[in-house]
Amino acid sequence: MVCDTFCIIDGQAVEEFLTHLNNQEPTIRFTMELETQGHLPFLDTGLQRRMNGELIISVYRKPTHTDRYLQFHSHHPAQVKRGLVKCLFDRARDITRDRELKQEMKHLETVLQQNGYPARFIRDANRQKLPSENQEPPVSTMSIPYIEGLSEDIKRIARNFNIRTVFTPQRTLRQSLTRVKDQLPDTLKAYMVYRITCSCGKVYIGETQRTLGTRIKEHQDACHLYRPEKSAVAEHAWCNDHRIDWDTVEIVDTASKKMELLVKEAIHIQRTPKELLLNRDNGWQIPESWNATLRTDMTSSREARRPEQSVDGEAQAMEMDS
Repeated sequence: MVCDTFCIIDGQAVEEFLTHLNNQEPTIRFTMELETQGHLPFLDTGLQRRMNGELIISVYRKPTHTDRYLQFHSHHPAQVKRGLVKCLFDRARDITRDRELKQEMKHLETVLQQNGYPARFIRDANRQKLPSENQEPPVSTMSIPYIEGLSEDIKRIARNFNIRTVFTPQRTLRQSLTRVKDQLPDTLKAYMVYRITCSCGKVYIGETQRTLGTRIKEHQDACHLYRPEKSAVAEHAWCNDHRIDWDTVEIVDTASKKMELLVKEAIHIQRTPKELLLNRDNGWQIPESWNATLRTDMTSSREARRPEQSVDGEAQAMEMDS
C-alpha cells in the first residue's frame, strides 16, 4: 500500500523527521520529495510557493503527458465521451481557483478540440446540471454490447419503460493484444456452439458446456457403435451411409453462461437453411419477435454469396425491363 502525505515542516528538521518515521516500524519505509524552486507536485495538484508566502494550486501533469484523450470519433457511447469532458472540467474546478481556473479551462477546451471534440459538445457536457428530484429509480437494468447507431435506439425504447441500459464493449484492446495464458486447443475449450459437417454438405449445430473433445467423442462413439438415438449425426450417417468429416468440426460461437449458450445455439440453427440441417429440433425456443430479424439476416447472407452478374448481363436485364 502506498500513501501520500503533504507536510509543511521546518527545512532544517526534514531529515531528522524522516529518520524518526523510518525507525518506528522496520516493514514500513518512507521516502520524501522536496520542493524545487518553490514548486512541488502532489497527486493531481501542482503547488507553487511564492516569495510572499502565497500558495498557488494548479492541475499537475507529468512531463511525459501528451494531452491525448479518447478520440471523439472512436467507437464509444456518447455518454462515455461526455463523462470524459465533465471529469476533466470538474477536476479543474475542484483543484484550481480564479486565474488558474480560467487558464485550465482554456487549456482543456483547446486540447479537447485537438482530440476531435466539437466546441458545442464540450460546452454541453461541461454545463452544470441539477439532479431531478422526481426521477423514479429504474425498474430494471439491462446490459447490451455497444453498436453505434443501434444501441442508442434500444436505450431510447427501454427508457420509455423505465429500464436502465448499460453498454458493454464487444472486445477491448486488452483482450485483443494481451495473452496472459497459453491458448487452449479447441478440443479443451468449453461453453461453445459447434458445427459438424457431413460429406453430403449437411451440418449439425450443437452446444456443449463441457469440452469440445468430450462432446465430439460422444458423437463418434454413437456413429461407431450404431447408437442413432444418442446422436442425430450418427442417425444421419447410418441411414444414408454417409461419412462424417470429423477433421472439419469448428467452433462457431462461445458463451460464458448456460442461457447465453442455448440462445446462441438456437440463433445459429435458425440462420442455417433447413434443407442443410441434421438437427432434430431447433433448440431453445426463440421469441417470435426475433424471427423477422433472423430471416432478414439469412436473406442478406444468401444474396452476398450469389455470384455477381456480368456487366453485359446487367445491361440486357435493364433493356428487358424497359
